[in-house]
Amino acid sequence: MRSLYDSYEQLFIIFFLFGIFPQPLYILISKENNMQEFPLFPSPLKIRYKGVFDFEGVYRTVYNWFRDRQFRFHEQRFKTKAQTALGNEFKLNLWAEREDSEYYKYYAKMFFHLWESKEIPVIIDGKQVMRMKGRMHIDIEGSVITDWQKRYHSDVNFLHKMMENFLNKTVLKYDIDMKHVDVFDKELHRLEHEIKKVLKMETDESGVFEWV
Repeated sequence: MRSLYDSYEQLFIIFFLFGIFPQPLYILISKENNMQEFPLFPSPLKIRYKGVFDFEGVYRTVYNWFRDRQFRFHEQRFKTKAQTALGNEFKLNLWAEREDSEYYKYYAKMFFHLWESKEIPVIIDGKQVMRMKGRMHIDIEGSVITDWQKRYHSDVNFLHKMMENFLNKTVLKYDIDMKHVDVFDKELHRLEHEIKKVLKMETDESGVFEWV
């Protein structure tokens, strides 16, 4: 069975031989336009919270969200300051990735910063439970990576650079923008919404995007 790559290569060869390019060749092969990673947002999605909150619930929501969508999940946790009278400070980096096809990969990155934080006992529904009290800042970033197998990516192969840019700038431009970047963008906004629900920052579910 002919692969997706074979079909694209044949189309590229036809365009190359007949000189049918929608933009000048130097633009297609310029290093600045060799875009393999397409960020979803111009700046990270940000969540800021101060007060008493269920950090384990937030973490579990994030972990389950990625697991349910078959992402590989990674974590790096480290403290920056020892315990003080105001509380502890630590940071947590999370990242997740999933290959959506032989050409597209979805990549998400999250950064948690907690400070003046400490566990305190609170009463919920007549039961005493431990909750975190302090300040929390969360950043969410995401991107769509093309040619994750690096079939066309090469710093020395001139033709491969042309091929990758030709695909991303012409043949696959609509797919990248509308079927991948836009879809993943809405999904990470959904994750932001789910985190805010756990923190009781919002309850309106209008406009929530469902994964398809």
